[in-house]
Amino acid sequence: MAKLLLRPRLAPAPPAPARQAPPPEATRPSTRSLAALFALRIRTPRPARPQTGRQRSGYRAVLRDRPYAGLTLANFLIALGYSALSVLLPVYAMNQFDLPASVAGPLFAVNTALCAFAGVPVGRLGRRFARRTRVAAVGALVFATAFIGYALLGDMPRQGVMVGLVGLLILYTIGELVHSPSAGALSVSAAPAETRGRYLATYQLSWALSQTLAPSLFTGLLVVDDRLPWLVLAASSTAGAIVLLALERRLPAEAVYTAMVGAMPPTRGEVAEPRKPSRGRAG
Repeated sequence: MAKLLLRPRLAPAPPAPARQAPPPEATRPSTRSLAALFALRIRTPRPARPQTGRQRSGYRAVLRDRPYAGLTLANFLIALGYSALSVLLPVYAMNQFDLPASVAGPLFAVNTALCAFAGVPVGRLGRRFARRTRVAAVGALVFATAFIGYALLGDMPRQGVMVGLVGLLILYTIGELVHSPSAGALSVSAAPAETRGRYLATYQLSWALSQTLAPSLFTGLLVVDDRLPWLVLAASSTAGAIVLLALERRLPAEAVYTAMVGAMPPTRGEVAEPRKPSRGRAG
């Protein structure tokens, strides 16, 4: 008993600290990760797109459109003539008439001035005619006339060669101003709105292909005869004009006809209402 009284009293042990809950910021990353995983597995319904006949059409469908493919072919035949000014005419003037290479400068200047000052008036004049196909065909035929003139220019006296070159260049530029606006509007209007980009990309291939083939074609023809390239260009421009006229009834009416009142014929679904005779009042 004495030993128990004499033993020093020990201080009671402090209570164990209670576990504190983790702060809410510590659980946010894991919660966000779980939410992101669930969100990835949720499939949101996509709005249904209207099914159209041309929705999945590609370049094969463009090539199957025979009227537009014919329009592209006609433009290729005519576009060969656009390369004559920069590729064929300077070489022809130097080889056939022994003119200096600097003669190309004044010819380009005349063409540029005419395109700058006469482009808008000629374009307005072309809009007065109802059918774009015929206006473009007329421009192609003017091209062909200028090319035939260049082929016959070699028989002229040397004193009148420069005058003949400038005069035929003016005729060539008129054909360019008449053909280009109508052909461009025709290519855009004939393409469907759903796939217009692919249609116009295919149409532009005719320009690229003609510019690529023109130098080698003209060089090979010049080796045979100096007049042969002009005759080939006249034939190709005439063929392009014939193709345009042949496609007139197969292309859409809104593409062929300009926006003139009464120019477009009534469609098949439209029925013309008979006019009722006016009854005058009896006097």
